[in-house]
Amino acid sequence: MSKLPIRQASGSRTPVKLDSEIVKMDSKSPKMLSVDIERQLKQADGSPNNAQLTQWLSTAYLGDVSAEAALVIVDEATIQTLNRDYREQDKPTNVLSFAANLAAIDGVKHLGDIIICAPVIALEAAQQNKTLTAHWAHMAIHGMLHLQDFDHIDEQQAQTMEAKEIELMAKLGFNNPYRANESTLMTDTHNE
Repeated sequence: MSKLPIRQASGSRTPVKLDSEIVKMDSKSPKMLSVDIERQLKQADGSPNNAQLTQWLSTAYLGDVSAEAALVIVDEATIQTLNRDYREQDKPTNVLSFAANLAAIDGVKHLGDIIICAPVIALEAAQQNKTLTAHWAHMAIHGMLHLQDFDHIDEQQAQTMEAKEIELMAKLGFNNPYRANESTLMTDTHNE
């Protein structure tokens, strides 16, 4: 997809060291994911804090080199415009991902941009009887997987992507997001 045109000033860039059992490049150089977060809405929209978002995105990063990604939290009008312009669907959606598809530069791979619509996430969580935190985690993971060539265009791709989402959600302590009324937390470690 095309490079996303709406990112403006840099947000909070939060490097996070990932779980060493999964992501070691070698004993001297663990991989890192740097996330640039821009909020076009105030955090009063119910969105998680930057540390939570970065943790979820980092968990979903499956690569073997250091990487960076951008996350932009937007309103319904902005995501509807992007959805119309890039996917030819003139309606709001929960998350859009714009993969950069670039080779690593100086050992860091730019994955692309994830755009999440806070009002749509809140509406869907309520409609699907999910906790807001669980749905945010799921959509962050979903967006990050899209940046890594996961998709759900056909049934096989959808099954593969959903299985990975379920696995990553469980790793974070959340239940299967595809089971009705089960997208609450496995443990009480995450709070809304």
